[in-house]
Amino acid sequence: MIKKTYYSILIIYDKADRLSKYKVSNITLAITGFSALLILIAFSYMLYSYLTIRLEMLELSYYKEENRMQHDQIEIFEKQFKDLTAKVEQMSETNTMICAMLNIGSTGGESELFGIGGTSNGDRDLEKKDHDDEVSAAKILADMMQLGEKSKRQEQSLQELLIFLEDQGNLLDSTPSIWPAKGFLCSCFGFRRDPINRTIKMHEGYDIANKIGTPIHASADGIVIFAGIESGYGNLISVDHGYGISTNYAHLSAILVHEGDRVSRGQKIGLMGSTGRSIGSHLHYEVRINRIPVDPSNYILN
Repeated sequence: MIKKTYYSILIIYDKADRLSKYKVSNITLAITGFSALLILIAFSYMLYSYLTIRLEMLELSYYKEENRMQHDQIEIFEKQFKDLTAKVEQMSETNTMICAMLNIGSTGGESELFGIGGTSNGDRDLEKKDHDDEVSAAKILADMMQLGEKSKRQEQSLQELLIFLEDQGNLLDSTPSIWPAKGFLCSCFGFRRDPINRTIKMHEGYDIANKIGTPIHASADGIVIFAGIESGYGNLISVDHGYGISTNYAHLSAILVHEGDRVSRGQKIGLMGSTGRSIGSHLHYEVRINRIPVDPSNYILN
């Protein structure tokens, strides 16, 4: 049994004219100290719990933001996939139309390419994909790449038809077969990481870099159907070469032709620049068949 003892606590006020004396037992002091220790432990536990919850909330906020970004990326992939599917279908229709006009069979050699609208599994639908973000994004990107390969083969089929038509006469003059400008080829046709917003998207032409003022030449005979400012393209010239073929020349510093002008292959039509959505002096050059962008390398002969 603990022997009860007492302690005296003296309180002396500033002027020393008052003196207070309190008598406290050792048991009271022990109880008070133990209670203070319990309060300190409880406070420490509450502080630890608060910090833990706060950290978990921050992590949850981070994962929510990451999940939102992944959803946005999936939506971008889905839109690009649908756009690419539509372009492949348009190329298939163009292929069939040209074959019918010439009374020949398809030169592509792959009938399954016509009417492409999905993936190799056929019954998969982007609208019914698993909502797991990482898996969905990977599947969509894989589908896009696979469809891009099929699009390339379909485009090759169209190219073979165009080569057949070249032998018939004036189509040769209307084929964009020369480089439109001198310079460094800094970006080709196909999927790439956008240099401005860093997202993966389709690049629908060639980027040829050189100093501002470098001459731009028409790559084939044709008629200027647009010469002015276009959103994203800056100063833009569009030339219709007939047979469904057209070319675009973008980001120019100067336009030297007018709408309705007839131009010849090799004629100077503008000067290189960096107008519109551009990060440096270059020419963005596109070749289109029935408004569908195709790889310019399939047509350049020199």
